[in-house]
Amino acid sequence: MQPQSFISRMKTYHQVDSARVKTPQSAVRQASLTSPPKYTFRFLPRPQIAASYTTGKPLSILMCWHSSRRAAGPDDPAAAYLRCIVSAFFRSVHPGFPVLDRSAFELRYHQGTASLFLLQTVFFLSATVCDDNIFEGSQIGNRAQARRAFYNRAKLLYDADYETDNTLLTACLFLLGFWWQRPQEQKDSWHWLGCAISLAQTMGMHRSTEQSCLSPRTRSLWKRIWWSLYIRDRHVSAALGRPYRIRDQDCNPEPLGEADFEFDSHTTTDIIAKQGAYHIAYTQNVSSLTILLGRILTLRFSPIEHCAPADIEDVGARLRDWEQNLPGVVLQRSMSGKLGASFWTAMLYASFHNCQILLYRPTREQGIEGGLNEVAIRAADSITRIAEDVLTANTLRKCQLHMIPALFAALSIHAVVIQREETVHRLLAENRSRQCMLALRELSKSWPVGGWILGLL
Repeated sequence: MQPQSFISRMKTYHQVDSARVKTPQSAVRQASLTSPPKYTFRFLPRPQIAASYTTGKPLSILMCWHSSRRAAGPDDPAAAYLRCIVSAFFRSVHPGFPVLDRSAFELRYHQGTASLFLLQTVFFLSATVCDDNIFEGSQIGNRAQARRAFYNRAKLLYDADYETDNTLLTACLFLLGFWWQRPQEQKDSWHWLGCAISLAQTMGMHRSTEQSCLSPRTRSLWKRIWWSLYIRDRHVSAALGRPYRIRDQDCNPEPLGEADFEFDSHTTTDIIAKQGAYHIAYTQNVSSLTILLGRILTLRFSPIEHCAPADIEDVGARLRDWEQNLPGVVLQRSMSGKLGASFWTAMLYASFHNCQILLYRPTREQGIEGGLNEVAIRAADSITRIAEDVLTANTLRKCQLHMIPALFAALSIHAVVIQREETVHRLLAENRSRQCMLALRELSKSWPVGGWILGLL
């Protein structure tokens, strides 16, 4: 008899296909949420594969996750560790990119039937943004080791065609798009984002679902996934200088509405963070801002489209209209030490000011002597102040990934200002540049790309 392969062993550990789990009655749901999750954690069946796909340590937390009749107690250190990192994902990552059904995840997590591929993907991103003290005594090593271990596990499951729910698979591929450990890595953010967009378009997420036979719940989830893909597509294109994959001419999805966030708003445990009105407003407004970002990229950086001053003024006016129409819940306010409305407002304005810099910064033909637009200077100063505020509030490590290209854009404007002869302006720009570099240094502890930018300076 041939021994089972590693993939086969993992599949036997995880018997329930998440796509086939039916929502139980309310009483059953309540019992599932109030009882401890029925999970155990085992070592990999083949240590030699464990060494090649993880750090080589006895990673008791990275074991195959499967359903068991023996419930893990509330004091189980492995279960407590997992509660912390899952909570970090839903507090720091998911509000910005709501690609999961929160209530369904909560139920299946406590029942022990959550998708293994989804869990490893969530763990990977949680290890990126969670607090440093979570790794103390976890036998998992440092943050970089944890990120790579969870990512490699998720990648292995993807390569084995483990996940059969295409909606969930699209969401997981999108989340894997936050992986980029080395500059020359082949399967980086660009690769995984392209896989997610391709699958989403195959399913039809890029088209209107108003006349479809999909349930309202599925329609809302599809819209959230699609707009998350759209936002990341534009952000990655702007950061890397590559053509975006999603063409507006080919898509007609409905814009996000508040109703698209109601179907999974009810959660009963502290693992899934409460959804505030500012979370919804952030996602809605950053998606509309990203449409303007796409226009800026085409206008300023297309090799074939001519950029006329009237076009720049038109987009600039649309940016001003966008800011003036922001709801009160995401208007600028003083920062607090929590991931509340002030934090998400700061993330929204960081993206807005980055758009202003991309629109108004000088071109290569203009050069330094051509002068700087005052809007670009004010935008760079605003990004620097946002970085100072989140540094002071000790929430910089929780920032959205687009904060890194925003800081780089601000640095580019400060560098041009430093070349001017005015002593006061030069000294101020030098000080602001140091603030931006300090913020990038802190962000690089979670996102390696921040350190690569510092290496260029």
